[in-house]
Amino acid sequence: MVSYLLRRFLVAIPLILGVSTIVFIVLHLAPGDPTQIYLNPDIDQQLQDQIRHNLGLDQPIHLQYLRWLGSFLTGDFGYSLTQHRPVSSILASALPHTLILSLASLVIIFGLGIVTGTISAVRQHGVTDHVTTIVTLFFYSVPTFWLALMFILLFSEILPVLPSAQAMSINYDSLSLWGRVVDRFRHLILPSLALGLGGAAGIARFARGSMLEALSQDYIRTARAKGLPERTVICRHALRNALIPVITLLGLYLPFLFSGAVLVETVFSWPGMGRVIVTAILQRDYPVVMANTFLFGVMVLLGNLLADVLYCLVDPRIRYARRLT
Repeated sequence: MVSYLLRRFLVAIPLILGVSTIVFIVLHLAPGDPTQIYLNPDIDQQLQDQIRHNLGLDQPIHLQYLRWLGSFLTGDFGYSLTQHRPVSSILASALPHTLILSLASLVIIFGLGIVTGTISAVRQHGVTDHVTTIVTLFFYSVPTFWLALMFILLFSEILPVLPSAQAMSINYDSLSLWGRVVDRFRHLILPSLALGLGGAAGIARFARGSMLEALSQDYIRTARAKGLPERTVICRHALRNALIPVITLLGLYLPFLFSGAVLVETVFSWPGMGRVIVTAILQRDYPVVMANTFLFGVMVLLGNLLADVLYCLVDPRIRYARRLT
């Protein structure tokens, strides 16, 4: 397993560099540059050229790329062209908020999705199955930003029980430890639900189909014929095998959560990576965009590696040993 994970890491390095290179070239080929936010049409052309020279934007694109690659390989993401501070400090302040939101949404997506799909499959063609089918199709169909706006309207305006913006209250620092935990949790509820319910509905439909297929297998009939309790048959035999296809989606949902968080963080004014990358793209802040691209690539890699590890935990028959020839 260790050698397999190491090989996956080595293969992912040129992949992440390739994606970052493509993004770098596309950003620099687009018309305009970050100096546009500083410049006024009445500013002297010599001053405009001096600003571009100070930022290194007057150099050929291949020299700019080599300079970026050299600093990137040493772990230096550079300085933000618009915020005038290290990109690492920008990521350090925004990344924890996005990770908290993404992990909470991931629990909702797979926890609620698997439970709902399993109940729907066990109660096939019953009232519960029909109700869950309608509800999951509804949440799967509605756009994330619309769901977020409806949550704000319902739970912050009509029934003002939950906050609608930011990750914490203004008086957060004056609260006790337990008060801070409750405050963060209350601010997390609406964004995580808006980001996770659509994915949970998709997982529920996928888990239902996988569970129905597992329940029709011969080993399930054998387990029931032996007199095992129905709960044991469902949880230890059917569900464990039905989870294998669902785990595959885990590697796909991690980058999906980061991309979906862009809309949710914008609607809820959540101070995370989504708002950072949107602002950086609009302002053509190249170092910040490149750092976000790298992080997204790492998330894809970690998601797929986590799915591979979970395969072994769910199904002991799966091993990632080197084949002998």
